[in-house]
This record gives sequence, C-alpha cells and structure tokens, in this order.
Amino acid sequence: MTERECLRLCRRMWLWLVKQPDKGKKDVPEDVVPGLLDMDSSCPCCEYVVERSPSGGVFVGCGKCPLKERGLWPNGCISDENSPYMLWCNAKSEGDRTKHAMQIADTCKERRKR
Repeated sequence: MTERECLRLCRRMWLWLVKQPDKGKKDVPEDVVPGLLDMDSSCPCCEYVVERSPSGGVFVGCGKCPLKERGLWPNGCISDENSPYMLWCNAKSEGDRTKHAMQIADTCKERRKR
C-alpha cells in the first residue's frame, strides 16, 4: 500500500465514522475500507507503518505515521490524550465523536494534496 492509498482509505473510514457516530472502527464495512478487519490496528495509516519481525511480532512505527507529520498528533494518536483520535475514543456525545472524526478525515485529505 502506498502512502497516498493509506490516506485515501483512512479518509474513507473516518468519513464513514462521521456519518455513524455511534459506531467504532471495527464496524466499518468491508466495502468502505477493504481489508480493514485484517489490519492490526484497524487503521490504514497504522498498517502503512507497521513493521513485522521475523518471529511474527508486530510493531507499529507511529513515528512514521503520515498524519503525525501534519501535526494531528505530534506524540502519536494514542500517546496524547488530547489527540483527535483519543478525543474521539473518549467522547461522551455523538456530536463530539463527529467533530473529532471529521478532523482526522480532513487531515487525511490535506496530507494527500502534498
């Protein structure tokens, strides 16, 4: 998968989640993001930077995340409690989930333009 493709798929996933604020990443249909359920983190950007060891271990190279470069989450999506991803995960209202999902989707679009 190329960086451009991972950003396209990631944007599709988050746009679906914008419209389905009561759902999670594992609920995204296969026709929206093919292969999502087979991805270790249920995220095309995480899958793009995943490294697999010869013994089968999996390490996500968060420092190489295409969205990190855009300042979306300078310390990583799960390392910063104020990242849009963690705010989405912990949101108490559908409105907040929609807002944070849209922020991630918009960043995917901006990043693809580069």
